[in-house]
Amino acid sequence: SLTTLDLSSLESAALSLSVQSLPAEVISLPVLTEVGTTLQVSGSLDTKEISAPKLTSIGLDLDLAGATGLQTLDFQSLEEVGRGLNVTGSGLQRLDGLPALRSAGGDLLIQNNPGLRDITGLYGMERVGGDVRIGYNARLCRTETHAFFSAIDVGGTFSINQNTNNSSCP
Repeated sequence: SLTTLDLSSLESAALSLSVQSLPAEVISLPVLTEVGTTLQVSGSLDTKEISAPKLTSIGLDLDLAGATGLQTLDFQSLEEVGRGLNVTGSGLQRLDGLPALRSAGGDLLIQNNPGLRDITGLYGMERVGGDVRIGYNARLCRTETHAFFSAIDVGGTFSINQNTNNSSCP
């Protein structure tokens, strides 16, 4: 299996950048600064880390779906997602790799992440233009999701479903 997908010279993607079902443990995009439409990593069961530390904006969607092995997300400079942010079916335990993210123009979906227990990395967000759905994250503390909701401006509806009870909160 491929250990690292290293795209060291990719500075921007005018349209989409999609990695699907690739058996790479690390996806490294060290100089990528912008994606015109969509950055998608899906069905990559072996991917443990995605790193794009200089990425500042994505024109439409950041879609992380079905990356069940994903443990580390490094989008330290990402400030804006033009439309939607989808973190579904990942292996992430913490969403701390998005500290600069301020807005998503569309929906924010954080669903079906069985190990996810911490979303405080999203507390810097100021606005979500569409709906926010946080659900079916078995280890996520409800008080965290309510704290997140109270801190941001949501253009649509806010839905919290089937996250853990407060008895397991830190």
